[in-house]
Amino acid sequence: MKLTTKKGGMVMIILCIKHDGECPQCGTTLHPSQLNCPSCGADIRWYQGNPFLCAECAKEEAKKVVPKDHLLHQLNSSLNLIFKALTFCDQNRFGECTEEISRAINELRNVLETIENNEIVEK
Repeated sequence: MKLTTKKGGMVMIILCIKHDGECPQCGTTLHPSQLNCPSCGADIRWYQGNPFLCAECAKEEAKKVVPKDHLLHQLNSSLNLIFKALTFCDQNRFGECTEEISRAINELRNVLETIENNEIVEK
């Protein structure tokens, strides 16, 4: 089945290959005319091979579980880089200071992306 609809100037294509119209997340039966995610009601778009969930629900389903201790270790490592950079600045070693600050920013960015894209659990 291939269903094409035009909404707001965008063409959305929904493909049903073998799931027989059933949402793999909640088991809700979908009809060919149904263009909404059964979890949140958003428009359904093809997302990573899953035609029955909207992009946000599919993204939510794909989240990994990350232990809180791992994130705390990464944050501690980033803070240590900042202190190291400040030590270099205090010693007038500005080139090394800049490199350490850049590394710290990249590590902090990675931690924030991990927090945003994954489920955090106590361990």
